[in-house]
Amino acid sequence: MKPIIKSFLDRDRYKFTMGQFISFKYPKVIVENTFFNRTKDEDVREILVYLIPYINQQFELLSKLRITFSEMAYMKSTGIYREEYLNFLSQLNLIKLKAEKIELDGKSYLSIKYSGLWSEKSIYETDALSIVSELYSRVVASRRYVKQNSLSDEKLLITLGEALNGDEATLDLINAPYYEEAMKRLDAKILILKNHPEIKFFDFSTRRRFSQELQERILLKLSNEFHKPQFIGISQFLGTSNEYIGFKHGIKVGGTYAHEMLQVITALSDPDETKMLNAQYEFMREWNLFYGYDLCVGLTDTFGSDSFFKNCPKDIAEMYSFREDSATDLYKYTNDVLDLYKRYNINHNEKVIVHSNGLDIAKVVDINSFSQNKLNKVYGIGTNIGSDVGNDYKHISIVIKATKANGIDTVKLSDNIAKAIGNKEKINFYKKVFGYENVNSVEQIY
Repeated sequence: MKPIIKSFLDRDRYKFTMGQFISFKYPKVIVENTFFNRTKDEDVREILVYLIPYINQQFELLSKLRITFSEMAYMKSTGIYREEYLNFLSQLNLIKLKAEKIELDGKSYLSIKYSGLWSEKSIYETDALSIVSELYSRVVASRRYVKQNSLSDEKLLITLGEALNGDEATLDLINAPYYEEAMKRLDAKILILKNHPEIKFFDFSTRRRFSQELQERILLKLSNEFHKPQFIGISQFLGTSNEYIGFKHGIKVGGTYAHEMLQVITALSDPDETKMLNAQYEFMREWNLFYGYDLCVGLTDTFGSDSFFKNCPKDIAEMYSFREDSATDLYKYTNDVLDLYKRYNINHNEKVIVHSNGLDIAKVVDINSFSQNKLNKVYGIGTNIGSDVGNDYKHISIVIKATKANGIDTVKLSDNIAKAIGNKEKINFYKKVFGYENVNSVEQIY
């Protein structure tokens, strides 16, 4: 079997920026991480169960990865990572994660769960999700190839075996129509984007990409289209979250922190309700002191954006721009951010909103038209860049979340209650603490 993750850097940058912060500030915290499939589809559920032995083989290969000298030199050159953290990474022995089958209500499900020191285990999230996503795409592509060519069930089994083990000739054959469609759709998106030169965007597709190869092709195309040699100024294509592709091709990389930070740090304050309410703001102050203003783009929706904005202190509003990751009403979110800056007489022209919740190009153009001249905007586009391969492809919404911190259950509420994670009793407690009243529930397509 050939590895899907071929480089230690084939992760989103936020796993490294978070990892460094954790290793300095929370080196002894123990965290449990759990995989969730939010896609309510029986075929997807069955495919993920079928993939378990292949996922475990990929986890075995992943455990053998080590950071190289050139990768360490690149990380040092970014100016973000400290010598102590690079030494920590150079000595880090990756564990072998384990995928298992569990039974619930008479049905089988894929389960991935791992725990240990937060500083050592946080890094695996995007690895595991990328592996599951790419293996899933190989099953879908194999099925389509066999069906379209009227081949036998026996041939399907052969094709699946070859594809899941990474046979290059088979992958070229079954992926060709998907890659062709993806690039055709990308051309259409590029045309739309060039007609809206004020739109600035990042690639956020690593976790749910169709394949590493396709993500790389797409990013090279975007870089070539938007980064012309004679170009002066800020490109529309701002870069990627993927550290490896940035390292390999000189593409700008961006990333700050994820909900995981706020979930864990808030759980460590449980059950003191006052400390829980203030934990995310205390963390944001610490983050600012550690990294400075360049990485101060804050998530607001972990326990509901309404609560965040209502209780947000002036110094946090002054330090931070904000990222929207689950708002069901993007227009309201934009106005809420503007109202926060207005409340504290902060110049919003110096701030940015990053929109990143299940975006496609049409949605980007729409929200951009609404908020034009109100705020600077950046769009983080994930699945619709890295996995937009055709209407017959069933996208999956999969995540890995920190579910315990030092044995205490964590919670993520989100602005879309369909994305909430935690046991029912604990979710209700968090709703009380944060005054959460949101009832908006929208199924996640991706």
